[in-house]
Amino acid sequence: AAPMPEFRPHPILFIDFPAGSKVRIETASQLAAPHWTPLETITNLPCSPYPFTCCSNASAKPQQFFRAVLEP
Repeated sequence: AAPMPEFRPHPILFIDFPAGSKVRIETASQLAAPHWTPLETITNLPCSPYPFTCCSNASAKPQQFFRAVLEP
C-alpha cells in the first residue's frame, strides 16, 4: 500500500503594521539569509494584525522562512 501523503497546513504570518500600509512579503530558506525573495506585496493592509497565509511552491525546500517588510 502507498503511504498516506503528509498533511502540512500553511504557516500563518501575522503582519503587525498599521492598517493601510504597503507591505512586502518575502521568503528565504535560511533565517539569516543575505537575500530574501519577494513573494507578494499587499498595497493596502486591511487590518492589523493581519493573518497572511504563507504559501510556497510544492518543490520548495523543507525549511522556509517568511517575513513582512514595511514599504515607504
